[in-house]
Amino acid sequence: MKGGCCCGTPEENTFSKRGSDFIENSSCGGVPNIYRARSCFKRFLWILLVLGGFGMTGWQCYEIIMKYYSNETATGITVSYNSTIIFPAVTICNLNPIRLSAAHLNPELHALFVQNYQLNGDASTVTRNPTTTPATTTTSTTTKAPGGLLGGGGGLIGGVLDGVGDLLTDVVDGVDNTLGSVGDIVGNVVDTSWVDKLNSSDYYETKSQFLQNEEAFVNAYSKTNQTTKEAMGHQLSTALLSCDYAGFPCSPQNFSFFTDPRYGNCFTFNTGVLAPVATIAKTGPSHGLSFELYIEHDEYIKELSASAGIKLLMHNQSYMPFPADNGLDLEPGRRSSVSLSLLQVERTEPPHGTCHEFSRDEGIQVNAYSELKSLPIEYTDEACYKTCLQLNIIKTCGCCYPYQPCSGVALQSGLDMHDDTQFCNISNTDTTSCIKGIQSRYNKNDLGCSDICKPSCRELMYNAQISSSLWPTNPGMSDLIDRLKVNDPSLKPKLGNMTEDEKRTFIRDNVLKVDIYYQKLNYETISTTPSYMLEDLLSDIGGQLGLFLGLSVVTMMEFVELFVDLFIISIFKCCNPATKVASDKSAWK
Repeated sequence: MKGGCCCGTPEENTFSKRGSDFIENSSCGGVPNIYRARSCFKRFLWILLVLGGFGMTGWQCYEIIMKYYSNETATGITVSYNSTIIFPAVTICNLNPIRLSAAHLNPELHALFVQNYQLNGDASTVTRNPTTTPATTTTSTTTKAPGGLLGGGGGLIGGVLDGVGDLLTDVVDGVDNTLGSVGDIVGNVVDTSWVDKLNSSDYYETKSQFLQNEEAFVNAYSKTNQTTKEAMGHQLSTALLSCDYAGFPCSPQNFSFFTDPRYGNCFTFNTGVLAPVATIAKTGPSHGLSFELYIEHDEYIKELSASAGIKLLMHNQSYMPFPADNGLDLEPGRRSSVSLSLLQVERTEPPHGTCHEFSRDEGIQVNAYSELKSLPIEYTDEACYKTCLQLNIIKTCGCCYPYQPCSGVALQSGLDMHDDTQFCNISNTDTTSCIKGIQSRYNKNDLGCSDICKPSCRELMYNAQISSSLWPTNPGMSDLIDRLKVNDPSLKPKLGNMTEDEKRTFIRDNVLKVDIYYQKLNYETISTTPSYMLEDLLSDIGGQLGLFLGLSVVTMMEFVELFVDLFIISIFKCCNPATKVASDKSAWK
């Protein structure tokens, strides 16, 4: 034998010999051609091609790796079918937050919004005081002396002349009054022109009267205890005339209750707290929720309600409803059909996305609404953002923004900084200025709320299509009036004294019907997934190596074998110096 099976004879164990063997026998397409080239020009071309291939491969591999670490995502839409589907929670709020006849339960609210009203006998009958001043008229009498046909100051001609004079006087006075009225109108137009308002430096700083009324209400309402809040608002026992779910009757006992700072008493059906969450297996109005509501239009306070009707929201059972931000406004005198379709959104977690799946305990730490006992509230980014804003207002301004909760674990770090933290008085200039400063930083994302309030990895939404028709029909008026009298006995004398036209107008202004149902049992899923995975990276790198260098996994193993052999030769030469000298001498011969 000439040598060991591992490295061959000493004469063969040189770097140059092993390198020559690799170049001559490599499966890497261009490398053997360098060795076999018959002319220097061809050898130069092959070297150039191989180096160019290595350069292109390196550049393409860099681009591929950068693409992998950019964490790109792809969004896809799939449509699925279920034989049963969860029915959403349905929240209803009257557009009027408190009843006019119950405002006296809060003296501050009574003074703010009922000061232009006069109570007649009891608190349930309220009329407005006159706000117009009766016009004052003056009467002047002229006595004329009797005279003949041409008599001085009298007679026929004198009477005619006096009549002409009076007529001219009336004309002149009329022109003067007309010109004066025109002057007043022109003056008013000039004084209140939009151009002057827009040019004013404080145009966008002055709040509308309606917003001022709302803030004054929320300011006083936030300081009211929960029992009084509920008593002042519209009662579902009075408002709910009929209710059916999938053909079976429901009642106020099937609705959970909470108070909203803007809309007062709100009621939610199918929360999962009072009964298991309802599911539906069929589509159409007969297999959904249907109810009739009496909105008590006569109890509205004009300073707080610009329109009449209800706010309607469809949402997941674990989501906090925010009627001021979301929902539909439905008017009385109509039957509204709300057909639903379910939309599911699925997001990816880091590094390809920013979503986070919050546990119950994690949600409590960042969501002040999650401790609401009447609703099974869990984490939503919307509730988290409101909590984050409230926490920063508490820390900086020392009080709670009255539009949001003022207690809970999520706010405790701010509450601990101040003794006996109360709701802010937003009519106070300094307090309002502090809150506006925090809100400005919030809008610029300077508070870091986006770092805390990550979107949920899975979210359910409901798309609604609405249609409506006049309701009730004229023949159906009498039945509805009978139900009204049973539901609210105080209406009996009032309705009894009305004509048929007045009753019809009363019903159109006060009662509505809503049908909520699924349009289809299909639901869409919008999912975001990583578009470039590790297997894509390896595949693309292999493609580039094969395209520009003709490399494969076998070729890569040849390179590994080369490096192993070179390493063994190095060890062999270090351990056998005599062999190294002999090999070097033979190399010079």
